[in-house]
Amino acid sequence: MHLYHILVALLAVLPTSSLSCDSYDTLKHASPTPEMPGDVPFTPNRASRTPSPAPMLQPSSGPNPMFDPSPPKRKGGQPMSIKVKRRRVAQETENRERESWTEEQTAAERNRVLQEKLAAAAAEKAAKEAVAAEKADRERTARIQEALRALKDAGCKTTFQFFEEFFASTDPEISKRASRLVHDHGTELLDLLHAKQPALVKRWALRRFHLSA
Repeated sequence: MHLYHILVALLAVLPTSSLSCDSYDTLKHASPTPEMPGDVPFTPNRASRTPSPAPMLQPSSGPNPMFDPSPPKRKGGQPMSIKVKRRRVAQETENRERESWTEEQTAAERNRVLQEKLAAAAAEKAAKEAVAAEKADRERTARIQEALRALKDAGCKTTFQFFEEFFASTDPEISKRASRLVHDHGTELLDLLHAKQPALVKRWALRRFHLSA
């Protein structure tokens, strides 16, 4: 390239403010160096000093190999999202089964604790009832013994003597009490006698009422 072409190229690159108008005009009107055979003529152009804008990249209508919004696929072409969804469903199913098992275990534990409490309460109640029955039996025995001692102190040698004199008494007050006793508790007295001696009561009824066995 000749010196003239080099100067013109420098002018195209350097900003205009760095050179005076006189210098630029001098270079512009300088006589060019004679061209050598085979050189391409070069015409300076102020517009060549302004760089052309870079071409804008237009979005491609086809698939971009650098970015594919579709979900990744595994071997066989099935999207990975289905695999993830199945895994999530399986995990949720396992969590529900675990929660159900925990609830069943909790209900079973509550039932066991309730049964233990009921059994303990029943045992405590039975123990209290046994203690109360034993106490009542001791008190009843003490009363009977005291009554028998009183009968003996009153002159009755046997308990039968007391009952015979009680029911055969002609005293209006005593006779009234004996009649009230038979009226109110006669059936219970017969049941008590039958409970003590059932065969004896049966023989007495047959003989008394002339019944056949």
